[in-house]
Amino acid sequence: MKASLDPKVWWLRAQKDLRSAQLNLDYLLQEAIKHLPTIIRFETQISELNTLFMPSHYPFDYADPIGDAEARKSLELAKAIRDLLQSSI
Repeated sequence: MKASLDPKVWWLRAQKDLRSAQLNLDYLLQEAIKHLPTIIRFETQISELNTLFMPSHYPFDYADPIGDAEARKSLELAKAIRDLLQSSI
């Protein structure tokens, strides 16, 4: 299937994905807290990761693109959350 170059298609997909990501990460966090209460310490950081979803996945012209430092910080945060969850399995 060929990717659409129509910006309206990208926009609609982005809106759907953003809503899905927000709902799923919020839901997943609440479920994780039930089983691993210490993950609550990452609540603020997980919200920050949610805000990076759009500019990291779609070819829009964002005023504030994600810089190298922010990308590295986000990657380290994601790894820390992964490691915490993995250690509890």
